[in-house]
Amino acid sequence: MKLRKNKSIVIPSILACCSFMIAAPCSAAVLPTGENIIESSRQVVDVSPNQPGDSTAYQYIGSEWLDITQVFQKNNTVYLRLAPEGAMDAPGPLVLPKKMRDLFIKNTNNLKGWYMYKYIRYINYPNVQELRFDFYDKNQQYQGTASTTYWLP
Repeated sequence: MKLRKNKSIVIPSILACCSFMIAAPCSAAVLPTGENIIESSRQVVDVSPNQPGDSTAYQYIGSEWLDITQVFQKNNTVYLRLAPEGAMDAPGPLVLPKKMRDLFIKNTNNLKGWYMYKYIRYINYPNVQELRFDFYDKNQQYQGTASTTYWLP
């Protein structure tokens, strides 16, 4: 490689800095391998090393009311649309648990007022993520769990 006088290349130092930050994010690198940190009553972060083939613990990512306008039926299966129809690089529809399917088929309004808690974990980090949804009825009674995998773009 030919260099001009008074010009320097800073790319190697930038790459070294970035690779250090990626390899040891924040202070989590000083914790013993395999320990879990509980950041809130619902969020668990796994600090074990993420090697190809490993899975991380589920992380709580939020909760929201079940939007029944995004629930639909096709071939006697009931789905929850997670992204706009036809969206690229987005998870496909989620198959809802049998109990929810039966209620929805009887009357679409049976799922009004339901709540869902959302979780995520990485499988074969960082290529695949699993989305998990826990569903609760309007009386805050647990009604089931559904999950789907999603290939990251």
